[in-house]
Amino acid sequence: MEALCIAQELWKSIQVINVVIVISSEIYTYFPYNSLKYCGDIKEVNLIDIWDNDNGRNFVYEENLFPDKIPKHFHGCPINVSVGNNSTEEHNIGESVFKSLNLKVTYLSADPDVTDRFERIRMAMQYLVFGNSEIAMGGIPLVVDITMFADHLFPYFDLQYKWFVPCGKLQSRIDTPLRIFSTSVYIALVVIILLLNIILKLLSKYSEERPSGIFTLLYNIWAISLGVSIEKFPCSYKLRILLFSWICFSFALNVIFQTFFTSYIVDPGVEKQISTLEELLESGIRFGYRQVEDRFYKDSSFRVHKEISRKRENCERSDCIQEIVDTGKFATFGEVQAVENYIDDNDVSNLVCVMNDLDTFTIKPVAFGRKGSIILSALDRMFMLYIESGICNKKYNERNMKHKKVRQEEFLVFQIKHLVTAFCALLTGCFMGLMVLICEIINYRYVCRNQIVK
Repeated sequence: MEALCIAQELWKSIQVINVVIVISSEIYTYFPYNSLKYCGDIKEVNLIDIWDNDNGRNFVYEENLFPDKIPKHFHGCPINVSVGNNSTEEHNIGESVFKSLNLKVTYLSADPDVTDRFERIRMAMQYLVFGNSEIAMGGIPLVVDITMFADHLFPYFDLQYKWFVPCGKLQSRIDTPLRIFSTSVYIALVVIILLLNIILKLLSKYSEERPSGIFTLLYNIWAISLGVSIEKFPCSYKLRILLFSWICFSFALNVIFQTFFTSYIVDPGVEKQISTLEELLESGIRFGYRQVEDRFYKDSSFRVHKEISRKRENCERSDCIQEIVDTGKFATFGEVQAVENYIDDNDVSNLVCVMNDLDTFTIKPVAFGRKGSIILSALDRMFMLYIESGICNKKYNERNMKHKKVRQEEFLVFQIKHLVTAFCALLTGCFMGLMVLICEIINYRYVCRNQIVK
């Protein structure tokens, strides 16, 4: 009876679990949550060994004085769990763990009139500290301030917060040829063609062949550049060597040009999008996010973060994302999975993009328990098994995969719009050819005929 009183006092005052009580030569201990009748109460003590002075000063039973007292199941014992913010993923994981440990759970939710997320977390932790609940969970982040008066479980998963900005717009296919080479390359090609024309003209004067006109030479050089046949190949070996060199150069240039030209026609690329916070501020576009997420920047010592907090607009997550979709001149900051779910549900993945992976904040949601709680130790062991086996990730992904639209196959339908540049060049060439033909007809009718008559 004396050992039971000592055990009850130790458990009631400081909830010490690894206790050995020595009464004369008898050694006692206790096992909380040993059955449904003794849920969290000490109603009996267990004699684990006896010290025998007459037998060489040995223990009679030689039992382990500190056995594992963390039960693998709690026989349906009741437990109060205070909930800060409702989280489907955490609730599913918690329900599975509580069921595995055979715990009867009663949830204590924060006042429904309180909408501030941090105030709800404070109320959940208040229930825990004042002894109204054994566990506090529901969107509670792992922060140092809370660990000073409560123990935490292993984090279930990571929640990442990133910036989302308008995606870069598709570049025009009309100016595709101009983007293949730089302006200096095109200028150099024009200069080379003119120099080659002059050199060929000079060399043709010293050959035995009838010299060609300067426009004929220019026509032949341009024909070689485009990879088509020329009017006549010269007999002079000097001219042949020069033209053959130009043929080789034009062939290599055409291969490069056509490769990039085809690629740009299919995928013209996108314009540069905002990629840093500095660019976001310099761009002058509006940006905003929820009030609760301003804590990432409000207390920061960085100049850019302070400016972000000062200039940001207050808007709900869905409204912020929709503003990006509608205007293309807005940016927002939010939890990655929630934003991606909204993007997938509304099929706007081509309009809203992640700014970068550097300006990222990671939150580790955890459950907290009273310091030294035996239930917390059992929960932590079970949570570790769930995490290491991948069950937590599975439950987290099961919910999020409902929002993903898995495409069975991806292909590109080659359409007329992909050949806009080619058709523009063709129509330009046809128009120029038509104009030259008209000029030739006019020249023949009014100039050459008058000369013949005279």
